[in-house]
Amino acid sequence: QVRSPFINASEGGFFQTQDMVTMQQDSAFQLHGRADSIVKIAGKRVSLLTVEEAIKRCDGVLDAAVTAVPVQGHIRDMAIWAAIAIGDTSDINARSIRAQLLPMLDGIKIPRRIVVLKQLPREENGKLCKKRLMELFEGGVSA
Repeated sequence: QVRSPFINASEGGFFQTQDMVTMQQDSAFQLHGRADSIVKIAGKRVSLLTVEEAIKRCDGVLDAAVTAVPVQGHIRDMAIWAAIAIGDTSDINARSIRAQLLPMLDGIKIPRRIVVLKQLPREENGKLCKKRLMELFEGGVSA
């Protein structure tokens, strides 16, 4: 919840956002993404945030961003794509990431396309806009 003098008093002075954060020192916070990042893939509800957090737990991964894109398929109408930052580590690729994700995620949740980069182009507020994320899949190094 956010409290601000700009929020109508009839609302109690608070506004419930859909952003997930961790409070840090000096009233600062770290933005983790949206709480409403649920998509349906093959009839199952999938949290993109859960997929992103699983990727971040993989060895060699410094940062990750995931999105769901529409696809034409018999079973799936959406697919998960992931952009992964590994810094200067050269031995990490999409195959090794998928192997690490297999015990953590159901098959439907494992990204179908993975782009491996040195870093993600996040903005000062920590966000990576959808347009910039999709551009990564056009110009990134896919493995």
